[in-house]
Amino acid sequence: MTSGCITLDMSRSAKPAKITGSPVKHEVQFYGAYPSINSDQYAREPENSESRLDEYTTEYVNFINKLNKKDLTILDFGGGLGGHYLTLKENCPEKNLSYFIVDLPESFTEIDSVKYYESVEKAYLNIDKPIDVIYSNGTVHLTKKLSVVDNILNFCKTRADYIFLQRMVLCKGCAYDHFYTFVPDHQNYYSIIEYNTLTRVAKEQGYSLVTEYPTNVEFNVHHAWLPHIGNVCYSNFLFKRDNL
Repeated sequence: MTSGCITLDMSRSAKPAKITGSPVKHEVQFYGAYPSINSDQYAREPENSESRLDEYTTEYVNFINKLNKKDLTILDFGGGLGGHYLTLKENCPEKNLSYFIVDLPESFTEIDSVKYYESVEKAYLNIDKPIDVIYSNGTVHLTKKLSVVDNILNFCKTRADYIFLQRMVLCKGCAYDHFYTFVPDHQNYYSIIEYNTLTRVAKEQGYSLVTEYPTNVEFNVHHAWLPHIGNVCYSNFLFKRDNL
């Protein structure tokens, strides 16, 4: 990949430490302290569960229902308003859910049986059971203090069985591992990763890509000073921990 002043220094992920077996929590290194979510751009979730069942949450429900486990521990990155949890609770009646959410404090909603944290690291250090699924819907690329690479590395370090990323912005055929761009009508910069870098980083951390499917939404990025950024698009990814 081409290097330059706008690329992320990938040296810390070039030779990541391999973590095998049950993680020793105090030895796991995380990056940054806060998730990269700006809650101001999100409206409060509707109370009716049927109105929350769009094509993405329907896929989330179907995925959870198909897992061959009744008791599930889920970490939702960016789900502070609680819509994802309420949707699963109402549409996955056979599952016993232990649900944890990472978001900014101002996004926290008081929902029974849900525990909130301000970072993936804090959640990992406090959850006293293995994490089955990490889920993120349209938030992993939003950046404040962490880049999308930091977020992916932090997800992998929890040793969750599955990492399910929906509506993730990335580029294909880009000359850079990673870059930032400002998107009109959004308050945040987007942290955009190149497709091959995403799969490489996940693979180096012990995760294989199970499936990827595009999102049929046009993505317009204004980045006149950065030529040859390739095809910037939304996509969806499901990663599975190796040897699961």
